[in-house]
Amino acid sequence: MKFVSPAGRPRPEPEPKRRRPSWFWWTLVNVTAACFAILAWVVCLFVFTPPEKPDNYRWLKKIGRTPTLHAFTALDAPAGTAADPRSLYRKFLPLSDRELAMLNPRLLRNYLTNFDQPLLNTYVEGEFRIRQLRPLGPDDLFHPGFAVHAQATVRNKENERAAPYPVWIDYLFPAPGKAADGKWFSVDDVLVIEKVPNCAVVLRADRFVHADEPQLLLTVVPIAYGDYAIGPESSFTIAPPAEINPSAKLPVFAEPEP
Repeated sequence: MKFVSPAGRPRPEPEPKRRRPSWFWWTLVNVTAACFAILAWVVCLFVFTPPEKPDNYRWLKKIGRTPTLHAFTALDAPAGTAADPRSLYRKFLPLSDRELAMLNPRLLRNYLTNFDQPLLNTYVEGEFRIRQLRPLGPDDLFHPGFAVHAQATVRNKENERAAPYPVWIDYLFPAPGKAADGKWFSVDDVLVIEKVPNCAVVLRADRFVHADEPQLLLTVVPIAYGDYAIGPESSFTIAPPAEINPSAKLPVFAEPEP
């Protein structure tokens, strides 16, 4: 049927609106779903993969997904290389500042993920003379617990007196309850560390200079939990920290120099 204008001329018929084909909406829905899936994957990758980043750890804490540290024993501790002070010095001191800046976050991440990369594990062994002690608080990597600052001593010969060596450790004990007061040790005590039973793993490596000699400072945490023996008759309990503070300042002691 034609429309006729008052002048007698036919009006053009309006064109019907074009409808989008059904495949357009199907494609749009699938593309949108794919974008959401990629976005969720990227968010999970950047939040869950590097839990050692303070912001990521805070997000994980808000959603109740912070890493749970496994309560290892000396029998089931992750594989790793045991190193005495001389080996530690040769392994870590030659690393450049850039290499240390890349290594230290990986060591902390390995600790938080229960050592899913065992090739990064280095266990400290040797004798260390204690120079400082202090309790750990909310601003530290974890608490309760206490920290021991000690210097390695080595013997060039079996019967020779042990001499100071340019390797230092900040030994962080995650100790609950009364064990956290740190009164188990005193300045000038000798701390003997062995891979078994202590499993004291390196969490961080730093360097400083004292008396014109390069010094190595390692942050160390024992991961063989349970009773920590002090001599044949005394011991205290260490347990996995319930929560970690990745934004804590390390090394623990403000003045690492002797």
